[in-house]
Amino acid sequence: MKYAGVFLVGLTSLAWGQEKPPIAPPPTQTQSERATPQPVAPATVTDTQALTFAPQKIAVRLPLGWQVLPVATRQSGTLASLAPLGTSGATLALSYADDPTRTRLPDNLPATIATALGKRYPGFQQTAKQRLALAGGDAWVLDGQVRPSGQSVVVKNRQVYLCHAGRIYIFTLTSKKDDFERLTPSLDRMLKSITWLD
Repeated sequence: MKYAGVFLVGLTSLAWGQEKPPIAPPPTQTQSERATPQPVAPATVTDTQALTFAPQKIAVRLPLGWQVLPVATRQSGTLASLAPLGTSGATLALSYADDPTRTRLPDNLPATIATALGKRYPGFQQTAKQRLALAGGDAWVLDGQVRPSGQSVVVKNRQVYLCHAGRIYIFTLTSKKDDFERLTPSLDRMLKSITWLD
């Protein structure tokens, strides 16, 4: 089984501990660490607009003030990539993988993910983990952070792995540390908006 999680705006494909090279390298940050939030323009997405993925049997609402980015390849498992208006270097992504035999996530998932990301991003630290029931499925919420080589910016990451009816979904928020707490409510709203298309 393969599934993809997004970290540092690049994609790392994981096959229960086996990793592949990233599709995109970590970004370099040249702007100040704290971006000034910009007003949301009327033409931007709202919480009433939905992203629907019929083949993957899920729909979610777009967070207010976020824009949809083009997805480079469907082979990565990425269904959607979003970026907040007025904040550079942040993404919110939804990825997907089929696993018809699985009804819950493995108990060792946090350790597996931490090991894989630690190999890929030296200095990566898993800072929190929590297992919970979410939208009728089994979920792990994993937080981590890393200081990319040669940069002064600390990047934080929250990955929510959700298993529902033999399908794995990964919601990933990645941002600079200074923006992280301000952006996590957007991920929370997206998770609360999950609708299954079974």
